[in-house]
Amino acid sequence: MKVRDREYVGRSGRGRDASALVTPVAERSEDGAWSALADVRALFPKYGQIEVRGIVANSLREGDWVAFGSVPNDRHGSSASFRAASPRRLIPFLTAGGEVSPEGRRRLVVEAGLEAGPAGDWSVQVSPEAFVRVKLQQGEDGRFRASGPDLASLTLWRLTPDLVIDLGAEQAAPRLCDHQRAEQLPGTVNWSRDDEYVRMVAAALGPERRGPDIAALLAWALSQHTDVLTGRVSTLAGADAGTLAEIERAGTLSRRLAGERELLNLFRAGLMSDPSVKELIDQAAADAAEATRPSLESAVRAEIEREMAAERAAAHEQVRALIVSLEAEEIAALEARCTAEAAKRDEELAEARRKGMEAVEAATAERLREAEAAAAGMDARRASLAGEVEELEGRRQGLAASVAALAEEERSKLEIVERLVKAGEDAAALRKPAAAPAVLAPWPSGSGNERRLGLRDLAGLAEEAGLLSPPGMETFLRVAVLVEAGEVPVLHGPDTGGFLEVAGRLMAAGRVARLYADPTLITFDDLWARAGSGVPTPLAAALASAAEGRTALGVVERAERSGARFWYPQLADAARQGRLPAALIPLVTVAEPKSEEAAAVAAEGPLVAVEGIFADGAAAVAPLVFAELAAAPAAFAKGSCEPDPVEAAKFLRKHAAGLDLPAAIRLSRIHAAASSAWGAEDGPRMAAALKTILFGSDETVPQAATQKPYLAARA
Repeated sequence: MKVRDREYVGRSGRGRDASALVTPVAERSEDGAWSALADVRALFPKYGQIEVRGIVANSLREGDWVAFGSVPNDRHGSSASFRAASPRRLIPFLTAGGEVSPEGRRRLVVEAGLEAGPAGDWSVQVSPEAFVRVKLQQGEDGRFRASGPDLASLTLWRLTPDLVIDLGAEQAAPRLCDHQRAEQLPGTVNWSRDDEYVRMVAAALGPERRGPDIAALLAWALSQHTDVLTGRVSTLAGADAGTLAEIERAGTLSRRLAGERELLNLFRAGLMSDPSVKELIDQAAADAAEATRPSLESAVRAEIEREMAAERAAAHEQVRALIVSLEAEEIAALEARCTAEAAKRDEELAEARRKGMEAVEAATAERLREAEAAAAGMDARRASLAGEVEELEGRRQGLAASVAALAEEERSKLEIVERLVKAGEDAAALRKPAAAPAVLAPWPSGSGNERRLGLRDLAGLAEEAGLLSPPGMETFLRVAVLVEAGEVPVLHGPDTGGFLEVAGRLMAAGRVARLYADPTLITFDDLWARAGSGVPTPLAAALASAAEGRTALGVVERAERSGARFWYPQLADAARQGRLPAALIPLVTVAEPKSEEAAAVAAEGPLVAVEGIFADGAAAVAPLVFAELAAAPAAFAKGSCEPDPVEAAKFLRKHAAGLDLPAAIRLSRIHAAASSAWGAEDGPRMAAALKTILFGSDETVPQAATQKPYLAARA
């Protein structure tokens, strides 16, 4: 028979979130009998467990018992091959044994307590056909008793043989009850403690019938009674089990308090207030009174009146003596317990202190041995490193000599190459006609009084010209700083053309060479000679002018129309490495910054937006300003790009996070150029802003404290 066709009982292990693993221990055969599983892992590979999910899994604790069917597990990654179908939590079952009286069960479970647990939910048999559910808690005396506000009205459930599961002593399992399958019976039973029950009875008597101490007196009388119940209430036709249990408890109390007429009358009135028993008690009382009234009425009245006073006095005296005795016993027991606990705690603390000191001493000795071994190893390593240093020093000297020899050899080879190149050029000149010269506008003639401007002087000249707005001055200085640092700025925006006109006159005395890009401009060599024809480009003329020491502005227009991704990285690298003449100012423009080629260029160099850079009325005064600049020409002279090591290190520690080494070197040069233009205070702000353009940093750039430091320097 397959695993899924049987019903099993298992014990829960530790739960995991909304699932728990249960180990099956027994199965139910077709005739309803339970038998132990011989080989669990053969039925439930591979660990002999089954997975329980859902609400039942959340309520399970380690050691709880579960009844279930089984189906294949559909959860991926589970260690169990089967999961539980219709899982039901089982609780311990307490049988009635030879005593099936509900009152007997109540006194055992509520008053006396069970010697063994576990704590939690239990099913308790109260009659051959019924049981109740209670929650047991362990008291200070170690016994397990039922507690909770629901004891005053416990639901009755029908008891059938198939609900009780007995796995036998070999499974170390208590007798279990499948309580979730039980049918509810009509009626309830009151299993509250005797003192609470009597207080409820006294409260039901009404204020006109009970004295000030009647509730306390009834509670004392019931708590002192420890005799086994001997009476049984006759079964009345038509009464449910809860009503019979209530009648039995009321009858027992009536017999124990038969000597106290007033208490008996009060107790009778309390029972009469219960609709479920009032009719039965009235009928029984009427029949008994009718049969015995003529002969017993006078004798009972006299006997009750005579014994009432004696019982009341004796009861009060017993209560007084019992209270004194209990107080003395409890105080003595409490003092003895406190003394024993204090002595036991002192012994435990002393033992823990001794073990702790031993552990600390052992750990300290072990650490000391490890430190000594480490020190010996470090000494040996130091001696070894000293030998390696001496060996490396010898190798360094040998390498230095080799490098010097290679440098000398390289110089000699370069001289040979230069001679061969010159010879080749001479031979080509003899074989070919002269190349067509570049068609260029005449350069402005150089004059001997042309001023050479550094970054600060250049900023002051732009301020005096008055053509640029404050944002335009910021853009102009950013471009100048980038050029000073060896970068090739990429300009875009509606004011790019006007910016080039102003920059050409401020930075290069009007010497501007423009190369309009087209699809034939692909390689770095195409910047200087036309592809195919070899005709020099305007940039070649600017390069020649810069080689002679005259500053020239070389601009590649609309770079996105060419293969800029191929030639721009080489141009930018040549500028950064100082392989272009210092007097050449290379610039690149793009009209569509979101195009594919423009994006490739922006990934390699700084992309500068040129928009809103001119002051109001700049167009009207531009001819006058350009005439003044032509009369007193000036040209930008680049300074050294090498930064101060100390200042560069301070700046990079703050702003170079996440950059690689080449990017950090570029940023240090930009910082040096910005500091020379803006000063040590505002230079880092400019450099941080340019870092945002270069590398896309999210760093916030504060406003400059001094808006025009170059004017103060010029003054």
